[in-house]
Amino acid sequence: MHKSILLITIIGILFSSVGFSQEPAKHDPLKGMKVVKISPRDEAAVIRTPEGKMEVIRVGDSIGSSATVKEIANDAVVIENRTEREVETVIIRLAGKKQTIQRIRKLNQGRPNLYMPAGAFSQ
Repeated sequence: MHKSILLITIIGILFSSVGFSQEPAKHDPLKGMKVVKISPRDEAAVIRTPEGKMEVIRVGDSIGSSATVKEIANDAVVIENRTEREVETVIIRLAGKKQTIQRIRKLNQGRPNLYMPAGAFSQ
């Protein structure tokens, strides 16, 4: 019983600073970017910038001053966007001509305080 309370407490603390959102971060170098084609074999993708220019991106490339391409798979491009307050992982999926975007944010809130329930290890 006490071990399960401790486990639930730890899980709650670990996930308290993670957020899921469809909304972009305030400083978003990916705003208006469109994935046109993905080549997983070459680990490259073709994107259209907000200005309408076509560019080839590869794993490790920078996008703007805060985003980096982390992975290129069969149907998705994974980009990490770092700001002062958060780290955002952006997954851009391409199914045919339809693009969907998933954003996962981790806020930089420092180390959480850990509390042990009273009598958690007493027998």
